[in-house]
Parts: sequence; structure tokens; C-alpha cells
Amino acid sequence: QIVVRDGKGFKDRVTMLPDSLVEKLKSHMIYTHVLNKGGKGVRSPLDSL
Repeated sequence: QIVVRDGKGFKDRVTMLPDSLVEKLKSHMIYTHVLNKGGKGVRSPLDSL
């Protein structure tokens, strides 16, 4: 699932993520987390990796 917060009309929505994108999205999240390491105190669920 993907949760979209404050979307159109300032409403939260939940939608399904295609199985074909799950691994690609995980890789992208890890990559961007590493790039942003040492940010301004923002915590990510990936900080525990």
C-alpha cells in the first residue's frame, strides 16, 4: 500500500502498489536515504538499517 497524505482536496488516500514496483521502490528509498544521511535531524524508518 501507498499512503498519500494531504493530496487533492487535502485528503489522505491509500492505494495499492504493483508487486512489480516493490523491490525497485525499496532500492530507491535506500539509495536516497544514503544520499541524505546527515540531514537536519529528519528521521526515516530506514535509520534502523
